[in-house]
Amino acid sequence: MYHRDEQTSATRKVTKAVKELTKIVAKQKIEENHTKEIPQEERKWKRPRRT
Repeated sequence: MYHRDEQTSATRKVTKAVKELTKIVAKQKIEENHTKEIPQEERKWKRPRRT
């Protein structure tokens, strides 16, 4: 029992860390996208509109 509890808490810690990292990376990517000029055509290819 003890071992499994320890594992769960470790998993939780990892999950939390990953979430934080994801948030940071996402923020950086958004900032990059804002500073980088994207040509209209390129933007269309990257994010096709849903029909």
